[in-house]
Amino acid sequence: MPEFDETEFLQTENRNAKMIYITLGMALLAGIISFIIMRIAHYLKLELFMIIPIAAPILLAGGVFFLFFKFGIDVSSLDWKKWLENGAMYVITWGAVWILSMNPPFSDLSEPVISDPVLFVVDIDGVPVTHLNQTPSVVRDVKELSYFFLITDNSGSYDARIEVYILEGERRNNIDDTSGIKVTKIAVADNRTFNITSKDSDIIDMKNGWYGSDFERWEGNLQMIRISNITASTADIDLLIIVTVSDPSGNEAKREFRLDLKNR
Repeated sequence: MPEFDETEFLQTENRNAKMIYITLGMALLAGIISFIIMRIAHYLKLELFMIIPIAAPILLAGGVFFLFFKFGIDVSSLDWKKWLENGAMYVITWGAVWILSMNPPFSDLSEPVISDPVLFVVDIDGVPVTHLNQTPSVVRDVKELSYFFLITDNSGSYDARIEVYILEGERRNNIDDTSGIKVTKIAVADNRTFNITSKDSDIIDMKNGWYGSDFERWEGNLQMIRISNITASTADIDLLIIVTVSDPSGNEAKREFRLDLKNR
């Protein structure tokens, strides 16, 4: 057995420890810089906000070699395994920090979700009809209708703007008091407003953007637009409902619901 060289062993361990500290420190810094670049690019609404931050670890890799030289680490004697070990450590640490920074509470990069609507219609004879599977584009002889939809967001906080128009071709006209039609917009606070059977809830679960079948899970996120006294107008009506939702991180989602009301 060769004689154990304690001095060489201590020097090697000291070199390896320095390399680990430098590699991890620079990887952590690269992850933080990637996070800052990502947030700025996302705020500026740049399409490549997930690509640009990759420049940080590439550029800072040169800083790793500079610090190796600064702390007197002789890299000429390193074998490929040591290079691979430190390279993998650098990439994995940077990636872990950056991925963590993409998620709440550090970031919210996901747009709010506006679900497919559920349409409740009451005809002129007072008969209620619920459209669950598919929302129609045309309904006839309507006295009152209600759109229900969910708004959800990672942050749990958002601002919703709901606009209702009567269309004349592509021209949008606001519904004013002279039309006689009434528009009510509320966040549904109890299941008396949105009363469905267990069978209906199974169908709703399959609609895009809905989740669960318990009203308590929807509370605070369930929105309603009720348009009543429609019979005040004798003409056919083309309705356009625009829902725009934005969250504190600047993400925005928009959906449009169109409905053609045919009167007798």
